[in-house]
Amino acid sequence: LLHGVHASWALATTAGPALALVLFLCIGDDWSLAALKTVAVVGLALCAPPALLLLGLRDVGADACDDEEADKEGDEGIARLILVADLISGFGSGMTVKFIPLFFKNRAAFSPVAANALSIGAALVMIC
Repeated sequence: LLHGVHASWALATTAGPALALVLFLCIGDDWSLAALKTVAVVGLALCAPPALLLLGLRDVGADACDDEEADKEGDEGIARLILVADLISGFGSGMTVKFIPLFFKNRAAFSPVAANALSIGAALVMIC
């Protein structure tokens, strides 16, 4: 079971670099500011729907509480807590790993497509 969870996580981590790879193939395989902005904006826009879905979470197991108003406030608090935790995790975790493509750009003259392909390959290798 743990291997399946790890494999699912590793495959999910390839989604961002795979999308970036496709976008760079479509808009140009260069490090121009316009291309980087496009990829970043698309990535941020795709983060919004799951974050908004978190606000719809309800604790269906807490029906024992008779105070409906307190129950509703608790549900909203839990959803907001999860949303904030996900945002902090997304922005803060692995910041050194996020700069590995920059290293390969500067030291090995990798193109954006090559740097994203490397990220995808690294995540897939971790599955094994």
